[in-house]
Amino acid sequence: MVRLINTECFYDRKDLYCSVDIDLTNSQEVYGYDNFNKISIMLPKDELNGDQFYSLNSLSQKRLEENQFLIYINNKEFCVLYDHKTIYYSKIAYTINDLIKSFLITKHLLMLLSIGSADKVYCVIDSPYKKLYKELIVQNMKSTEDIKIVDLGDIDEIVRSLPQLNTKKNHIIKYLSVSLLVLFSTYFVFFGLKDITNKFYPINDLTNLTVKLKKENRLLKKNETLLKSVEEEYKYIKECISKENEK
Repeated sequence: MVRLINTECFYDRKDLYCSVDIDLTNSQEVYGYDNFNKISIMLPKDELNGDQFYSLNSLSQKRLEENQFLIYINNKEFCVLYDHKTIYYSKIAYTINDLIKSFLITKHLLMLLSIGSADKVYCVIDSPYKKLYKELIVQNMKSTEDIKIVDLGDIDEIVRSLPQLNTKKNHIIKYLSVSLLVLFSTYFVFFGLKDITNKFYPINDLTNLTVKLKKENRLLKKNETLLKSVEEEYKYIKECISKENEK
């Protein structure tokens, strides 16, 4: 399962998850690297259940320009980003009231921070009730003039360009696997291919054949010299016989 999580807030608190205190004794860091910049966040260990984690803030940086709004909704969370930073976060309990309250707060934040300059609000909805949530966004934002709601698409598609966040153990396993693959590929290209070729398509040693060929060439030259000598002798004898017959 793919999950987007907040990794950067307006608050300078690296030990917080979406600006909500967690028990650090029962949490673990997940991190990744984007253009050599480390992205990290502390998550409760009971949430590290095999999900694939990606940074919601990194998604905003890659897909949105500066000073843009992004709304992220799943079945448990409602989150608003502005200028790639989290400005509002709330847990939702599958109730319309929680959603409407979050929409109203978002609307006020939009009015306060954009000062009338925002023309689009982007959204990512990860829920089986995506159509319902999107309709609620439209209905609660429709009184805001000239604001368009833009859906960034399916979550599995939009995270493909993002670095995955992993625990330290998973990072070590991942990079060891990559390192071993690189080493194996290097060996195969420079040494393994030659060994396989020699094993299945052996090439005989050419030294003996070269020596034999040189001997054959010397014998051929010797025979050519002998033939030439015999031809000259034959020609001489033939001329002598011709002169005798003329007498």
